[in-house]
Amino acid sequence: MENNDDFEKLIPFHINNEIKKHSSKGVISQEELMQIMIKDSGLSEEKIREFFRGFIIAIRKLHNEDPEELKRILKEKFGADFNFYDS
Repeated sequence: MENNDDFEKLIPFHINNEIKKHSSKGVISQEELMQIMIKDSGLSEEKIREFFRGFIIAIRKLHNEDPEELKRILKEKFGADFNFYDS
């Protein structure tokens, strides 16, 4: 993948694929997802990590604003339960 603007398409694509592959298995870790994205996209590890940092900031902001709405959206969009762990 050559265009960095395609992050919005890249993340849901990989999340949906991993949910399908692991629906009856354990959940894929963020590190595993990042390694898959690096391999599939051809982007550098730093670019993928930079994206994840931004993604985590956005999720924290949404969680702080309305945690129940964030849970609902993730459940509807990805069929996934969301647990927020503050570390």
